[in-house]
Amino acid sequence: MEHVLRNAERGNPHSVCDEVESFGRHVSGVQDMLDSHAECRDGARSISGRLTAMMHSRLTVLKYIGEVLWILSEATWILLIPQVCIPTSFLAFVFILAAAALDRLSGRVEVWFPSALQALWLFWNFIWMLDEVFWDEPDQQTPWNLTPMFGRNEKRYKSVQNYCIIGFFLAPVLWIAAILHELFRHDVEVPSQVLWRTTGMERSKSACSKSSVQELICHCGYIAMWSSTDGFWAFGYFWPATVTSAVTFLMIFASTVDDCSRMTDHMDRTDVVWMLWTLSNYTWMVLELIFKDWLPCRFLATLICLQSLALLAFSWPQFRDREEGEAMRHEAGHDHWPDGLNASLRKHDKLICSSKTWLKVAGGEKSEVLWAAAQHARSSLVLEIGTYCGNSSIRIATASPNIRVVTLEADPVHAVIARAVIAFAGLSSRVDVWTGHSREVLPYMQGKYGGARGGFGLVFMDQRGSRYQEDLTMLESLGLVRPGAIIVADNVLKPGAPLFLWQLCKSAKYQTQVVRVSEFAMPVEDWMLVCRVGKQSMCACESLACPPAALVDLDQAADLMRRKAQTLGGVSFSDWAEFTTEMREGLRQWGIMPTTDANGLRKVMDQHWTPLQEETRSTHQKVPRSSAAIVASYRTQS
Repeated sequence: MEHVLRNAERGNPHSVCDEVESFGRHVSGVQDMLDSHAECRDGARSISGRLTAMMHSRLTVLKYIGEVLWILSEATWILLIPQVCIPTSFLAFVFILAAAALDRLSGRVEVWFPSALQALWLFWNFIWMLDEVFWDEPDQQTPWNLTPMFGRNEKRYKSVQNYCIIGFFLAPVLWIAAILHELFRHDVEVPSQVLWRTTGMERSKSACSKSSVQELICHCGYIAMWSSTDGFWAFGYFWPATVTSAVTFLMIFASTVDDCSRMTDHMDRTDVVWMLWTLSNYTWMVLELIFKDWLPCRFLATLICLQSLALLAFSWPQFRDREEGEAMRHEAGHDHWPDGLNASLRKHDKLICSSKTWLKVAGGEKSEVLWAAAQHARSSLVLEIGTYCGNSSIRIATASPNIRVVTLEADPVHAVIARAVIAFAGLSSRVDVWTGHSREVLPYMQGKYGGARGGFGLVFMDQRGSRYQEDLTMLESLGLVRPGAIIVADNVLKPGAPLFLWQLCKSAKYQTQVVRVSEFAMPVEDWMLVCRVGKQSMCACESLACPPAALVDLDQAADLMRRKAQTLGGVSFSDWAEFTTEMREGLRQWGIMPTTDANGLRKVMDQHWTPLQEETRSTHQKVPRSSAAIVASYRTQS
């Protein structure tokens, strides 16, 4: 690395590139695996982050391929083409089972159970197909039908069919058991004292427990009904099978309407796929019962089934950026600057809160803290580390028409979405989105925003909490933070930044306020650190001794929780509430407690911190006097 820095100082880009490539080859070897713990703390390069992204990508592909093969096998089964339906049915089972195994890593039953239930149903469906092909006479003679392959054997056929019936009805039994398990588990493991004491927390707790149960009812219910339909049909109860098929269609339709009403007016195409597939299955059964297995009826049902397959082919699921895309779609559909934009942001906050889902943005009380900090900053130049979808950048930029925001985002996909959201807001001229890791990008900002520019007057840190201290130290050493600047750090309690809190709260360099706020769209308490930088030249990390070992343990626990939240399935609301309680008690033992709330912070700023508007106004008041003096001097000379 010394060679890299030396070549960079000499201005030799080719040597720098060669050294960087050489260094990268070494890092990607054995030493990189031995130092994986340090890499995990650095964010996007971490081995766990790569594995998580790779698993998430594989999971999406497995589910998509499995569902395509599944619909294809059903379409060919209706047409009595065993040469195609048997292998495609088996492959669909394998792909869905693999997806369920990856989903199981999330540890959340509402995430992995739907795929597992679907795999169970596909397994018995495959066995039933083999039973029909091997030992049963064909329902209708066709040129491509090869059944029975091993001669008709009624006894063996009935024996295997009985096992299939048990397997089909096992799915709804397991579905009901999973729902009861979730209800019982939340009643026991989510006591009211786990959630921080405030009004409405009991309602939030019930909403939290209801979320996983709703997921099981909506996303497992129609799979259980599909399996029940096959069970009734195999048992010979044909009309009850048609009734359960109709109930399945209504369940999917109700789930689709519920998703649209709770989130946006956008309908997921995959819901329409399953409605079409259920309709084809229902059509086939009804027409077969009425017209006694007339071949044109099978063609009609197959046509509807192939329509669902075609729709699925054009509905490649975008699971990775679904929430971020919803945020961009919401911003694109509303009027903006100035009142329309603020109203749109508030409406989007209400939509997220009412949907019982969570989006990692600084909304609600956190947006009020950001707004107050932006209005009291002594410089119009603002730095944000951690752009995500651009929500906070827009809120800061709308605090004053003189503010210019520079924001960093390590994830290139999030950066693209943020640029789109900011462009729709009409703020592209005042918000610059930089793509890259803060450790690598901040040094490039020194020449553009440091020196004569004086540095940033407000820094909002919303990246990984374990990097707060390192990034602030780098900003101060590069001269990118001016004296009197305001530093705002989010999520210092959930999941937490204990070492950063201890360094700044115990340092005389900073005027520090620990603000108690509610986590946006989640019934959990969080803190934001708001401080003003003094005139001392030393950094916070240089002025204090080593932190206590207990705080180091808390910081490591926060990192572990942060990584768990990035895995498949994430962390439930109740687990966040319990972890936040433990973190709060651990910080309290070292005298780190909230000093105010969002309303109290504004009062402190109004009394002791000069607002940006007053400083800007005083600057503008000097301009007319200077202009008048110039005009008077010109007239005198004339």
